Amino acid sequence: MEEKGREWSVLVFLSALFAVSLISANFLSSKVFSFRVFGIEIAGPAGVVAYSATFLVTDIVSEVYGRRVASTVVKAGFLAQLAAVLYTMAALQTPAAPYSPVSSEVYASVVWAGWAIIIASLTAYIVSQVHDVWAFHFWKALTGGRWLWLRNNASTIVSQAIDTVIFITLAFNILPRLAGGTALPLDTIVVMIYSQYLIKVAIALLDTPLAYLGVALVRAYTSGAPGLDGGRLLGLLRRTL
Repeated sequence: MEEKGREWSVLVFLSALFAVSLISANFLSSKVFSFRVFGIEIAGPAGVVAYSATFLVTDIVSEVYGRRVASTVVKAGFLAQLAAVLYTMAALQTPAAPYSPVSSEVYASVVWAGWAIIIASLTAYIVSQVHDVWAFHFWKALTGGRWLWLRNNASTIVSQAIDTVIFITLAFNILPRLAGGTALPLDTIVVMIYSQYLIKVAIALLDTPLAYLGVALVRAYTSGAPGLDGGRLLGLLRRTL
């Protein structure tokens, strides 16, 4: 019973981390950053790092708890985003008091990412996350449960490509165009797509050690062991090498 309690407590923590990263990414993505590296322009939504973290969490959940639980976390994340949108819309309807530190206009510009970004984010999220969970277990079955680094990167890198193309194209070009608003030109869309994707790929490659460490620590904790020495940690890591 104690081990089962440990399993669920870790799952709750991972689910909370997933939800806060996901919702933070939506709010942060209303700002577009831009800088140059070796003369090459890098641009994209400011929520890219927060959103990339969600793929690390689902990979850890997939590895430890299985496909069904990971799919449930993805569905819960979708509902969490919808709830956040409803809460935000309700808050925007309340009038600002004369002594409020910020006006209604400033408040809206900070907390409301914009309907185009919300719709694009929800669409890209459900498509890419469902693919990520499927691809992770496809590679896991193909490799006989070994080579976590392969399924972690193969599933995430392709899923991030799907997410990036859908999100950037919908949020900054197609939806604004359909609404008669200002759509970013295609050359800017291309820059944002390759920039954001390069950042996501770099994060995915860099978080591979974190995936191994996270899986090992979760397994160690949920097994009910009193401590985790170097030898036992290496043993847990070898299970996914």
